[in-house]
Amino acid sequence: MTKNNIKHYRGIKVKFLTTTNCLEPRIELIDERFNQSKTINYNYIGELVVVQAIDYLIKHGFNVVGYFEMKNEYIVFCDNWINGLN
Repeated sequence: MTKNNIKHYRGIKVKFLTTTNCLEPRIELIDERFNQSKTINYNYIGELVVVQAIDYLIKHGFNVVGYFEMKNEYIVFCDNWINGLN
């Protein structure tokens, strides 16, 4: 395999933020390459955290092609670069 066969994806980190004294639980989306982040409300009766994040990204023009699950967060892969999180 050569590097010409490897696709370059944009990775959006997804983290669940637990309830605090002042705030309800939320989902944080982080694009470290472009130094952007967006916090969205967590829907208790909705889908899993990663599914809620993917729904948000798709609604905002991101072309989601997959995701990777880690211990306490996810990385969602997109193949377009034009939209920002903010």
